[in-house]
Amino acid sequence: MSFWRLGSYCSNPNSADSYGSCSNTNSSGKVGTPNCEDSNKDWAISDSEKDKFISYWQDTGGYVIDPTQPDGYNTCSSCANGCANGACIQPVVNGVCGSAARQYTYAESWPGTYSYCSTGTANSASPINPIPGTPSTWTCQGQNGGTNASCTATMAAPSYHCEDLNHNYKINTTEASRALAYWRAGGYYVNPAGADGYAPE
Repeated sequence: MSFWRLGSYCSNPNSADSYGSCSNTNSSGKVGTPNCEDSNKDWAISDSEKDKFISYWQDTGGYVIDPTQPDGYNTCSSCANGCANGACIQPVVNGVCGSAARQYTYAESWPGTYSYCSTGTANSASPINPIPGTPSTWTCQGQNGGTNASCTATMAAPSYHCEDLNHNYKINTTEASRALAYWRAGGYYVNPAGADGYAPE
């Protein structure tokens, strides 16, 4: 911290860190790149810059790269989960399926307002649409060593009116006449030979 005590420093290519006292005979002046602790690049180490450097020295874990800080570094103790090799250790996140992993009705849109993953990252930005008989599958990938989760969405088979025998969501004349025959007869009974499995009484 001799630079801080001196109030300023200069370039010195002959010193271990390429800096030295401005009164040193080998000094080449205030040229080149200022010291990394000199955050405001004024060729002087302020009290706050000095204190920041001392915190790296006193922190038993050392320091980490932190682009959000003026000097680009921070203490290991600033990391919520500790540090290693100059970086904060990121928390383990296990993949968990989101609300999209469910059964949809035939009339619902996919995925609607539902999310693929509650935690983790889906291995596909747009999993295929589920259709009756063919589910949609995707994986919610864990992060930082976390486990993956396999997710599935299914779609229920479409439902049709019992008289819509050709499943086109329309009641044609033949289908309507059959139902009206039951009404005219005043009743109906099960008849496997009937088109819809019934016959008027």
